[in-house]
Amino acid sequence: MLRNGLIAALCFSSLAVAQNAIVTSAASASGGLAPESLATISGANLAPSTQQARQPWPSTLAGVSVQIADSGAVSRAAPLLMVSPNQPNSARRVIVVDKPDAVQTEVRVGHIGIPRNHPDYMALNLAVRILGGEGSNRLHQVLRTERGLTYGAQANMDTLKDTGDIEAETNTRTDATGEVLRLIVDEFWRLQRERVSENELSSAKAYMTGSFPLTIETPDSIAAQVLNVVFYGLPLEQLQTFRERVNAVTVDDIERVARYYLKPDAVSVVLVGNAAAFAPQLRGIGFGR
Repeated sequence: MLRNGLIAALCFSSLAVAQNAIVTSAASASGGLAPESLATISGANLAPSTQQARQPWPSTLAGVSVQIADSGAVSRAAPLLMVSPNQPNSARRVIVVDKPDAVQTEVRVGHIGIPRNHPDYMALNLAVRILGGEGSNRLHQVLRTERGLTYGAQANMDTLKDTGDIEAETNTRTDATGEVLRLIVDEFWRLQRERVSENELSSAKAYMTGSFPLTIETPDSIAAQVLNVVFYGLPLEQLQTFRERVNAVTVDDIERVARYYLKPDAVSVVLVGNAAAFAPQLRGIGFGR
């Protein structure tokens, strides 16, 4: 789904055409959008606004101290860094937000991904779902079911117009921070090095195809889907062929995109918690000096 700000940035130049198309499409939502409805909507019916409000990123975090590490070295009094989509991922980076009173550590691990209109979007989306999404979640299996280190873990792929990101997230008790971080990165590596099973891929596909009708069951949800397609410059036919495109992804595709797009040796890590308690653990797993 587009963020509210992106939806607000698009407006109908032909409201009557759009409304008729949305109402007609709603009648066939459970089985896919009606071709005759989609045919009435095109990029000409939806016009982006000329300006979008932009808010500056905060330069400081109130009440916390931020430490940034490049290649495993923790540096104090360093500014927050914004990563450009074109910036090469050449080394791991660790950002520690010290909260001395915290009894748990929030853990985020990720790196730059791909834009929404990328030809490998569907295959990589399924790969990330196998890593930590609905239907097949390796991170939850390892961290929660097998080790009991967290109440839940997940991975997500966000795709925007020009770039995107892949992020794994969880929380754990302070004394398990290093172990959890190591296991998350290990799962990135495992997805690259080991072929996924047909059952894992089938489970991820089943969730995606099974939940898709819920995203087109009301006029406003159909409108949001159409706005997404137009905003990202995708063909409208993608809404009608969603199931076919999901089911066309193979185990070979998952192996290919995992090896090419996942960067376990160049992840950015954010840890929020009692830094004095977990920092020594980072050195033992190669994330600190």
